[in-house]
Amino acid sequence: MSHVPRPQAGPAVVEMRGVSFAYDGEPVLTEVDLAVNRGDFAAVVGPNGGGKTTLLKLMAGLLEPSRGTVRVLGRAPHKVRARLGWLPQSLQVDPAFPVSVLEVVLMGRLGAGRGLRPRAEDRRAALEALARVEMEHLAARPFSRLSGGQQRRVLIARALATGPELLLLDEPTAGVDPAGELEIYAVLETLRHHHTMVMVSHDLGFVSPLVDHVICVNRRVQTHPTSQITPELIEAMYGQPVRMVRHDHQGPPEGCACG
Repeated sequence: MSHVPRPQAGPAVVEMRGVSFAYDGEPVLTEVDLAVNRGDFAAVVGPNGGGKTTLLKLMAGLLEPSRGTVRVLGRAPHKVRARLGWLPQSLQVDPAFPVSVLEVVLMGRLGAGRGLRPRAEDRRAALEALARVEMEHLAARPFSRLSGGQQRRVLIARALATGPELLLLDEPTAGVDPAGELEIYAVLETLRHHHTMVMVSHDLGFVSPLVDHVICVNRRVQTHPTSQITPELIEAMYGQPVRMVRHDHQGPPEGCACG
C-alpha cells in the first residue's frame, strides 16, 4: 500500500460539550468537554470503571448522554454511523458456527444503506481492508481458528471495511499475547496516516510513542499532548503509582510512570 500524508488538521471530528452519563442513576462521566481534531490519534486511558468504554460508546452513538451534546463529524453520532469504524472489545463467535474471516469483515459492510446481501464491491472492500491489516491470505479460514492477535486484526479490518473517517477502537490488544500486540501496533502505526483515531488502551507505556494526545478518564476527562504525560499525572489519575511496561524490550518511554 502506498504511503499518503496524514489527514490535515481541521475542524474537530468529535466534540463533547457538558456531557454527563449515568448507569441506573450512578454517575459514570461528569461534565465532559472534549474535542478530537481531524488527523489526531488519541489514546483513552484511566482506571477500570473510570468511564473509558462509555466515552467511546457515546462517540459511536451506542449510548445517549444524560446531559450535554455529542457531535461527530458535525452531526449527532447516530446520523453518521456509516462514516465511523467501530472495534468493540470482543466479538463473540460460536466456534461451531462456520463463519470465515472474509464473512466477518463483510459484516462491517451490511446495513447503512448497503442492503443485507454482499455485492461484488463489498467483497472488494472487505479484501482491501484485510490487506491493510496483512490478513488477506487467511480470508477463507474459519474465524474461530485464528489466534487472538489475528482475530483482533480481522476485527480492525471489519471496522475499516466501510472506509471510515473516524476509527473508534476499544482495547484493540485485549487478550492478545505480546507478539500479537506488536503486530497490532504496527498496523495502527500505518492506519494513523489515513484516519482520525480514538483508542481505549491500558498500555500507555507502549502507545505513548504512537499517539498525539492522551485522554485521561476517571469520571471526569482531561486531554493532554503526549509530551505532557508525567509520572505525577498518571499517579494522580490512577490514585497510586503505576508501572507501564513496553513490550518491545526497549525500556519505558520518557515520562513513563514506574512504580
